[in-house]
Amino acid sequence: MKQHKCGIVVIVFLLALVWWQPSIHADGEYSINRLKENVQIHPDGSATVHYQIRYEFADDMHGVYVTQATDKGVDFAEWTQASINGKRQGKYHGGSAGMQIVNSNNAKQLRIYYPIAADDTLNAQWTYKLNNVVTRYHDVAEINWQIIGGQWAVPLKNVDITVKLPKGKQQHFAYWTHSLNTAKFTGDAKAGVYHYTAASVAANTPVELHTYFDESTVPQVPKTAGNGQAKIIAQEEQIAARLQRAKQLRLWIQVGLVSLMLIGAFLIYRAKRFYAHAKAKAGLVITGINNYELPSENAPAVVLAQLNGKHFSLDKAFSATIMDLLARHYYRLTDQTNWSQKHFELTLIKNDGLTSFEKTVTLILFGNTEIGAKVDTRTFKKTDSRVVKRLSVYKEKFNKDIENAALPVWLRDERGNVKFKLAYLLGLFSLIVLVGSQIAMLVGSPYVEFYPWLGVVLLVASLGILFGVLDYRKMGTIYTPTGWSEAQAWKNFGQMLREVGQFDLKKVPDVTLWDRYLAYAVVLNAADNVAKALQQYHADDANYTDDFIPTYLAYNLFSVSLMSDMTGLDSANAPKESAGFGVSGGSGGFGGGSGGGAF
Repeated sequence: MKQHKCGIVVIVFLLALVWWQPSIHADGEYSINRLKENVQIHPDGSATVHYQIRYEFADDMHGVYVTQATDKGVDFAEWTQASINGKRQGKYHGGSAGMQIVNSNNAKQLRIYYPIAADDTLNAQWTYKLNNVVTRYHDVAEINWQIIGGQWAVPLKNVDITVKLPKGKQQHFAYWTHSLNTAKFTGDAKAGVYHYTAASVAANTPVELHTYFDESTVPQVPKTAGNGQAKIIAQEEQIAARLQRAKQLRLWIQVGLVSLMLIGAFLIYRAKRFYAHAKAKAGLVITGINNYELPSENAPAVVLAQLNGKHFSLDKAFSATIMDLLARHYYRLTDQTNWSQKHFELTLIKNDGLTSFEKTVTLILFGNTEIGAKVDTRTFKKTDSRVVKRLSVYKEKFNKDIENAALPVWLRDERGNVKFKLAYLLGLFSLIVLVGSQIAMLVGSPYVEFYPWLGVVLLVASLGILFGVLDYRKMGTIYTPTGWSEAQAWKNFGQMLREVGQFDLKKVPDVTLWDRYLAYAVVLNAADNVAKALQQYHADDANYTDDFIPTYLAYNLFSVSLMSDMTGLDSANAPKESAGFGVSGGSGGFGGGSGGGAF
């Protein structure tokens, strides 16, 4: 059930990625919910700019501002008016209200100081004049202007811009919009008006108007040598050609990336065939899960190494060996709690028949293998204790001893696993690259189109990732032809241990074996289930004494994290950003309303 829920979450996430479009958010302090800008061009080539901006605030602030660039020959003439909520503002002379111009790097920041409280809604207006906005040639006049500059700190919503020429009835009239935003300017030659509306414009996203019109419209502007119409048209054709090339390149990139789906699907198919062939070669026969007999007499740590190869968990092996020696009565755990502190003592009560790695664990815990040796479990948590120091000395030997014990019946096919996992994971990686890169391109550039066939490809690839991951987890490891049956038997045994809570433990033959089964449960990822079942089974048994601690209670002392806790190891893995890209075809206009915000 848990896997099904996980699968549903993954598929919803992948589908959301496929169809997701970027949304607009304010920065958490304020938002601009309406921006209206009226620009009146005058016969002398100057322009009067009038802003009406509605702010909504989440925090207390000191005022609002508009930044006006003055690059490429454009001069700031004067700031004629400012108002807040219809109330006209005077010059700033200190205090909390007034209008102030701050000069900064070819720009003027037009500040309106005004006390703002959280949850306020504020309507601010600016009116100012710019010189040298228009270039006049012998045949046409030109405006090349970023009406919205690239320094607005938050997204702009409900944008409405009007640019009006001194007169209408234009004979020579053309215009272009350059922006990553998809909205475009419209123009009316008869009225001599340009209009731009957009539901939203992302933060730091310029909107540029490039236009030519009759040169007689601005008779007071000195003429620039030569004709301008052909030059402007050629410039725009170059921009359009560059954008078209970029668009075509992205289409080919999209098509190329789609081929990754075929490569990925082929690699996954070949990996699955390889897995099926290895399994068939082993002649595997699936037996019932609820088989209460151990598949072999190998110790839990050896089984762990046989199933997982050289990369087995040393933590699990250490914990499982202690639990196994407790269950086989080599160790005894007693409660030594006194009036001041609760603690336990581990005693070595038998030493014959210990394997090499069991002797190593015994040396780590007790310092020797003599019967009667004792260790206080409180020392496991002291970094300067002898047991912790011995662990650092004998840790590598313990690992090597287990490997040597597992070698005669190594179950994993290491070379086969490398081939299988490399092919399968490369296939999944190809699908993930396909989906991720396509989404990055769609989100990062408005010049990448979303074709219906691409939506189908992304959906299929996303489903392929989901079911590929689930299928990979289900298949797991490739074992040798002779070892697969035993490996499967251990897997079935582990599944039985995990399902122990679903049947009556008292009906299981030879319940006394369950203390030892708990050690195997540690290496088969079922220890919590078995410990809980044993606790319920013994719930009514009142025969426990200080000299006998049940194995399931000992599990709390010798859990899988014991070795890491003792050595200060951290077995957690750190998680592992992709970026989109876009091309904006700007024609080099001066920075008009370059930015704005609040302070």
